[in-house]
Amino acid sequence: MANSQSCLRRENAYAPGLIESYCAFCGLLVAASPNRSFLQVAETAHICPVYLHYPQPAQRKAPQSAMRSPRQKRTREES
Repeated sequence: MANSQSCLRRENAYAPGLIESYCAFCGLLVAASPNRSFLQVAETAHICPVYLHYPQPAQRKAPQSAMRSPRQKRTREES
């Protein structure tokens, strides 16, 4: 969900009085209306696809075998 602080508003060049609201994260048009209170509701209800499809990966330690230098040979226990 986006809040109104993460949305960019601008007036439409072709329709005077019409205000467009764009998501700052995904760039999609959230809503367009001359009514600012409607824009506030639409911005609050917007579900950004950036957060749906691209979750942040969890930080993990690399496996011990990945930390071995290329010149080190494998032991029988690692094989």
